[in-house]
Amino acid sequence: MPTQQLRAIWHPARARILELLMRGPATRSQMIKAAGGSLAKISYHSRVLCRAGCIQLAASSDPSSDDPVYEIV
Repeated sequence: MPTQQLRAIWHPARARILELLMRGPATRSQMIKAAGGSLAKISYHSRVLCRAGCIQLAASSDPSSDDPVYEIV
């Protein structure tokens, strides 16, 4: 596993997000419930995971949605 991915999953909130997404695609509001924290914090952590190549917007998700759907890459 590349170093960037290891650094991305090191944070406990990101690990909880990944655990949730291993069960299937999830919305950002579902990630907030699973990982705890505010919308801003979960948005930040999901961006970090996206940049690291761990997760992505689901193909079925509307990028302009207020509650986008993410999935494991």
